[in-house]
Amino acid sequence: MKYQSSKRILLAMGAATLLGIRPAVTQAEAIQHWSIASNYPANTVAGHAIKRFAELANQDSDGWLKVTPEFALSSRDNTAQLVSSGQLEIGDAFSGVLSHLDPLFELSMLPFQVQSVEQAHELADLARPAYAKKLQAHGLHLLFITPWPGTGLWSRRTLGSDIQALRIRTYDNSSAKVLSQLGAQANAYPIQQVGHLIQAGELDGVLSSGDGAVGTSFAHSLPNFTAINYAFPLSFVFLSNSKYDALTDAQQAQLDAAAATTEREQWQSLRSRIEQNHRNLALQGVRVAPCVDSALANNLQRTEKASLARWRARVGAQEARILDHFQRQATREKCIGVKHTVLTENQRLPGHVALTELPNG
Repeated sequence: MKYQSSKRILLAMGAATLLGIRPAVTQAEAIQHWSIASNYPANTVAGHAIKRFAELANQDSDGWLKVTPEFALSSRDNTAQLVSSGQLEIGDAFSGVLSHLDPLFELSMLPFQVQSVEQAHELADLARPAYAKKLQAHGLHLLFITPWPGTGLWSRRTLGSDIQALRIRTYDNSSAKVLSQLGAQANAYPIQQVGHLIQAGELDGVLSSGDGAVGTSFAHSLPNFTAINYAFPLSFVFLSNSKYDALTDAQQAQLDAAAATTEREQWQSLRSRIEQNHRNLALQGVRVAPCVDSALANNLQRTEKASLARWRARVGAQEARILDHFQRQATREKCIGVKHTVLTENQRLPGHVALTELPNG
């Protein structure tokens, strides 16, 4: 009797396959419950991206997968290590955090190489195969890349022609060296430590895009934001090679499709997100400067040569050629010498730039 019942089930499954019907996950099949986590809050580009990926993966998995997003992991958590050790299924990591794996991950944070969303997208596409190869060598499978808005400089006072003696938080040691060359007291700190340092009066400025909730947290204590476009950093979302390889071809295809859609949507929405960030900041009373003082801009860009030379000395010739190719194709854009924007949305003052005309970076 048991044999006859099993035979009927197999015949039914075969008929469904011939008809092109994909059977849903049965109670006997285990649903895989995965977490996808980021060190950043939900209301940031990284947070939005992992949430969107979870939605798409759950929607398209035919029931075999349930992905739950988690936000604002402790700065002590090494996301790559958590994923490779199996303690976390999918991780989101900022490019600077991955630089200990390989200096290639510093590419998107090299100073003043990218000055627009379009250029950031071009450079990310050029480097993507190399990024995936480097992650794979460390037991990690790249799912998608999340682009961040251009990095600006938050400060207690309006920036003039120099930043000497300012105590500034940066997001990596390379950017700390660049700003230190201009006389700043610059140090790299995780984003989770910044709020405490600001409130304790130990910082005068922060190098950050200030995206989403992060920007809101800076608005009161650092009421000036200058869009120096130091860089357009990236975040990387990955799972372990072993977990990805254990999936069926169909499951891999579903996961890859969700990842591709997520990345495409993040690039498509980045321009409008930058514009909205600037509008929100101005409405909170933040003084938004779309361009930096010309003298300071020249000083900042002079420091890039030493930073690029240090990076080239640490990567292989093949990785360096990625930047060479990008530099040949890209047109350098400069935005210098324009003073501060208005404080309220769309209001224009003589000699100022309306918020609707802010550059997208």
